[in-house]
Amino acid sequence: MQGIMGDGYITSPGIASLLYDHPCFGTSSGKPRQGVDLQRSDVHDAVSHLLSLLDADPDKIGIIGFSYSAAHAVKAASLDRRIKAVVSINSVIRGSRLLGLMISDRTSADALIWEDSERRRTGGGEIGYLPIYKTVGTPENIAFSPTDEVAEYYLEMQRAEIADGGEWRNGDAIQSLLNIREYNIVEGMKVLTPENLLIIVDKDSVRRGEDWKAFEATGEGGEIVGEFVTIEGGHFDSLTEGRGLEKVN
Repeated sequence: MQGIMGDGYITSPGIASLLYDHPCFGTSSGKPRQGVDLQRSDVHDAVSHLLSLLDADPDKIGIIGFSYSAAHAVKAASLDRRIKAVVSINSVIRGSRLLGLMISDRTSADALIWEDSERRRTGGGEIGYLPIYKTVGTPENIAFSPTDEVAEYYLEMQRAEIADGGEWRNGDAIQSLLNIREYNIVEGMKVLTPENLLIIVDKDSVRRGEDWKAFEATGEGGEIVGEFVTIEGGHFDSLTEGRGLEKVN
């Protein structure tokens, strides 16, 4: 989210922004490193921290998320009425579909998941990781997102994290993949309670139609002022200067 935070959208006068690394990522503590299972609960902790600050207005707490974190934003807001507004950028809608798109070899991926689960159950071996992007030596079709676009984006992220004193590796903890697979934010959208909702989606995703269906599901939890915006390009362009970041801002 560095581009959005640094370009004035959320740092304008009168807006206090809390930017943090999820547990197990970057400069935050926690194990397994780059395991995503604690991220959603940590959103509620972040809201509690904001509300502990003297200058925070409890009636104007908003949350912004990109990709998997956008799904966390929706899920958290559907449970936590302290959250009054949500900005969702290129959200994951269904984790099962995401993994199906990203990991073409389901049989091999499942074998990795259950082998890792059994190894941890019996107390032997280190935490297993699935490469996020393919590199030399990565087995064919075994990477969380084996595309050049993903490799370019995460290599830049790795450089930024290391420069800031954090850490980043090319891998997601395998034990997190089952939780990702069962993720589905549509039910959360149905009971969403924030007063304001902004969904930003890249046009590559719009063609699949899931984001619009999720947006249409909102409102059962109460009256919502919603807006659905599309931008040109692919998944990461909304955070890339000169591609889509300017429209997001």
